[in-house]
Amino acid sequence: MSTGNNIKKQRERRNMTQEQLAEELGFSRPYINQIENNVKTLTLPMAAAIAKILRCKVDDLVED
Repeated sequence: MSTGNNIKKQRERRNMTQEQLAEELGFSRPYINQIENNVKTLTLPMAAAIAKILRCKVDDLVED
């Protein structure tokens, strides 16, 4: 599974919309959509911030 799919799965597990995640991170919803669709590359600081919000480990987001 790709990083984008892992993020989407964790986000949905928390019943969170892309808009809600974007707001928590201070980004736009289209940017989150691009991350989930693997258009934008996820940086380590961004992965850490997303993991904190989604209450999971960074490994949960980046593992295959």
